[in-house]
Amino acid sequence: MGGNSSEQIYYAKRYWLPLGIAATVLLLVTTYFGWQYQHRLRREFVNQVELLGSETSNRSLNNPGTSSVKHSNASSVDDHSLLSETTVHQI
Repeated sequence: MGGNSSEQIYYAKRYWLPLGIAATVLLLVTTYFGWQYQHRLRREFVNQVELLGSETSNRSLNNPGTSSVKHSNASSVDDHSLLSETTVHQI
């Protein structure tokens, strides 16, 4: 049915190992750079969360009577005063 010619067998023996090694190295390099990228993004995310947490704790320390969480009962809260308060604390 489908036999291999001697030429096909020759090229398979000649290039199988070098191409397998090249493919393995390519996968290792790609995996390493993907891991480095993911690791950098995770560090940046943690830094941003810590920064956000420190801003929130600073806000509550500066104004102990105020809450940094906006409640769902928006009818009793003036949005303009919250915006100006947030703007002042960011400066």
